[in-house]
Amino acid sequence: MTGSDAGVPLRRPGHGGPFSPDSLEERKETLRIQARRKRSALDLRWREDAAERIALQVAELVDELGLGPGDTVAAYVSRPNEPGMLPTLELLRERSFASWYPCSGRR
Repeated sequence: MTGSDAGVPLRRPGHGGPFSPDSLEERKETLRIQARRKRSALDLRWREDAAERIALQVAELVDELGLGPGDTVAAYVSRPNEPGMLPTLELLRERSFASWYPCSGRR
């Protein structure tokens, strides 16, 4: 949802005029680049620990939601500098969940 979809016009910080769609896309791309750089600066151990913490949170969430064997859970495929999904996918497999995640890579 964009600001205009919510009834609030998008504004440039420090300016009165609305964002143009092009400038908004440019800003989003800039933020994505900055986020990737920050993630790539994190060391491997941090990402591994984060992956384990994510799996623990998923375990708590599926328990709170009352999900169990045979239920389907959607996941994502992590990018190289993000915390990995392997601990979460292993947890889901061990609990007999069906896991859906996007196909990635070249065909």
